[in-house]
Amino acid sequence: MNKELAEALVKWGDHDEADFFVEVTDSKITGASRWHLYYSQIWQDERDKSFWDLTWRRGATEMQDDGFEDIEFEQVEPREVTITDYFPTHKPI
Repeated sequence: MNKELAEALVKWGDHDEADFFVEVTDSKITGASRWHLYYSQIWQDERDKSFWDLTWRRGATEMQDDGFEDIEFEQVEPREVTITDYFPTHKPI
């Protein structure tokens, strides 16, 4: 992974290596500020089965819609996580 490839994947641009990458997750909003929304998406390199977390920000309003900014990437690995959720006892699930 390199900066040029990460930008191509996020922006759906053309890159020689882009065909080797598949989306593992949909892009999701991970945070917000007054002017920006922050995003994250996991991709997998099918050649070596490595996973990559791509993060970026975009303008939160039409006046700040300045495209994709601060695209970064980090290699990650999948880990199983157990989640406990709680429900009201008086309502059926």
